Amino acid sequence: MRLTPSLELADDRWSEVNPPPAFPYVKTGAYALLDFDATYSLPRYVDLSLEFKNLLDDYSELAWGYPQAGRTFYLKTRMQSSNSHADYRWRQKVAAKSGVWTQRPAVPVRYGTWSR
Repeated sequence: MRLTPSLELADDRWSEVNPPPAFPYVKTGAYALLDFDATYSLPRYVDLSLEFKNLLDDYSELAWGYPQAGRTFYLKTRMQSSNSHADYRWRQKVAAKSGVWTQRPAVPVRYGTWSR
């Protein structure tokens, strides 16, 4: 299980007002967003995640007149191909044992050497 807390802090900022009055800028407030993600890996390359955003339910605006979502949560699943990670690790082992470069070199250089 992987637990990931996250804290996003933003200070006051200036934002444009539409339609513009005499002074077309307004100061939006500072905010702190606390997020949390819990991910559990199941057999067969399946991950389950429960993610909470804005746990403190703090009001925030990135631009004047466009409030961000309040407290929200997500339940997510992710499946990977069983070959993706295992195949990559296998290629690394084969390359290390044989000394053979497994990727095509980018540019040939004189005297038979290669550069990237």
